[in-house]
Amino acid sequence: MNPTETSPALIVGLGNPGWRYKKTRHNIGFMVIDRLRKKLSVSRKRHDLAKIWTGDKNDVTLAKPTTFMNASGMAVEALLEESALPVDRCLIVYDDLDLPLGKIRIRAKGSAGGHRGVASIIDYLETEHFPRLRCGIRTAEINNTDTVSYVLGRFKKTDRDSFSGMIDQAVRAVEMFISDGLEKSMNQYNRIQKDF
Repeated sequence: MNPTETSPALIVGLGNPGWRYKKTRHNIGFMVIDRLRKKLSVSRKRHDLAKIWTGDKNDVTLAKPTTFMNASGMAVEALLEESALPVDRCLIVYDDLDLPLGKIRIRAKGSAGGHRGVASIIDYLETEHFPRLRCGIRTAEINNTDTVSYVLGRFKKTDRDSFSGMIDQAVRAVEMFISDGLEKSMNQYNRIQKDF
């Protein structure tokens, strides 16, 4: 196994802080981090730009930036510098309008695709080469509303099963990234996925 695949990892979920945004589609990244911190052995630490939790063996850091979505890069840059981790051990988790609800995709690099949080990270890190886990949020409802209202809206009760299944799958994908590296997690979770 490649040494970089067993090194510590930084997992950053994107979202907006505050109760107003807590259960919105745009906060999928935060939701994945919340589910992960309940499963992993981590402890809360203080940080100026994010809520963070670190593993007992310093093998993983989970982070939810408090900078608001459009300034996510500020927190990611600071966390990477403080951890001294290579960028390929930092996985960014976020919502994606191009994927249907229930689907996830893992990539080693790519453009922002219109996502302002990812655009901010690209600006601050000055590279598109960082791992990301995209969580689909597109439903038929997008046809009846503008994009901003849609991403800042909440999932409907009828979407609950697809949403919950996707979060579970994203958590398993992150766990594999932490333990086995990017390539294995891509091979496992980018295959044809079942509909929840």
